[in-house]
Amino acid sequence: MTTASRPYGAITPAPSGIKAAHRKMAGRATRSYTAFLIVNFLAILAIYTLIDFVFRLELQRAGLLNGPAGVSIPTDALTVHPVSLAFATFFWMVGAIAARGTIKKLSLALDDVQRIHQAQNEFLSIVSHEFRTPLTGIQGFSEIIRDEELAPELVHEYAADIYTDARRLSRMIGDMLDAQRLERGRLQVDLAPVDLNQVVRDVARQQSITAKKHEIVLSFDRPVLIINGDADRLTQIITNLVANAVKYATPGKITLSTSLADREVSLEVSDEGPGIPPESVERIFERYYRVPTKDVGLITGTGLGLPIVRGLVELHNGRVWCSSSPIAGTTFHVVLPAPTAKPVS
Repeated sequence: MTTASRPYGAITPAPSGIKAAHRKMAGRATRSYTAFLIVNFLAILAIYTLIDFVFRLELQRAGLLNGPAGVSIPTDALTVHPVSLAFATFFWMVGAIAARGTIKKLSLALDDVQRIHQAQNEFLSIVSHEFRTPLTGIQGFSEIIRDEELAPELVHEYAADIYTDARRLSRMIGDMLDAQRLERGRLQVDLAPVDLNQVVRDVARQQSITAKKHEIVLSFDRPVLIINGDADRLTQIITNLVANAVKYATPGKITLSTSLADREVSLEVSDEGPGIPPESVERIFERYYRVPTKDVGLITGTGLGLPIVRGLVELHNGRVWCSSSPIAGTTFHVVLPAPTAKPVS
């Protein structure tokens, strides 16, 4: 199944410093491999010598060895004890396999570090651009209000623009702080009985003000759905998901639905957009990851919304995932435990 690309920004090439570090590390790895072979040869020789000494000692105690049971290094193939050699080879193979696994893990870790560093550089570039845009608007409109004689209607309009840019700036700063606290495990949630349906209604009402090109539809299997949750963080989760659909989906219907089944609450946010590429569906919740696209330019945002959603859902002991297709659009699924959820007539 093929899906259309979903705008999320493109991944920039790896910095030259990272490439140089890779080349340097590759050279070190070649020298380290030679040293690894030498160390392994000395190790097998030492293991053989130790095992051979133990065998000689046991043979002397049994009266089957003439002469002292001293340590001897084999200089002739005929002097190698087959059992000692077998044990030494076995231990060497175990060590080599373990070393190979360690080297492989280190290589994968290095690749992860490179990918994260690349994404961080891109993220810093995006953040600087996103911060500059609202700051420019705030500065420009405030200078106009300060320096020119304007009609009250224009003052009100420009003040509204300043307020919008300030809220956008505050939201981006809040996302960065939340992402940092989630990463360090310092973000806490205050769980209390809350009506999830009412939270959904409030978010839908707020988002409908700015989502003029989308129709937000609500679908509940019961009028009231009580769960244990943090009302503010649940609002943040739903707001991020709806804002994500408004931002990336084509004009159309956005459906918010809740249901209760098998002692679990299901929350779904669906759009009628072009979908997300299959290779990106599993990565969209990664911090700093942005889906590459060729269809549109960079859309405003820091790209931290979905990672924050995942972290907040996990703090509620829930899980979140995404399904997408070019025909049905994209749906984000959130499942939360519902120990006290029950229908209310």
